[in-house]
Amino acid sequence: VAVVAFVATCGDGEIPGGALQFRDALNNFKAGDLSKHTFAVFALGDRSYAKFCEAGKFFDKKLEACGARRVGEMGIGDACDEDGWETGYTAWLPNA
Repeated sequence: VAVVAFVATCGDGEIPGGALQFRDALNNFKAGDLSKHTFAVFALGDRSYAKFCEAGKFFDKKLEACGARRVGEMGIGDACDEDGWETGYTAWLPNA
């Protein structure tokens, strides 16, 4: 199974409400439990905030800690880029 997570960061580095169930599920896994799975994370945020893309970083680290194999570096979508998050997505997608 491949997991592709697009995760926005809310408020002060918080995980959005729609992703809390996913976070809770991941917290039930131990190291190695997801070793048969691959993943990619694209984090969305606004670099003007101190905890820029914090939620995406959390999921990226957590999936790896549970043993899933990363298929590419975490993508970053920055609302402050010229084309918003699409700038980072366009650069990330070919490598994901």
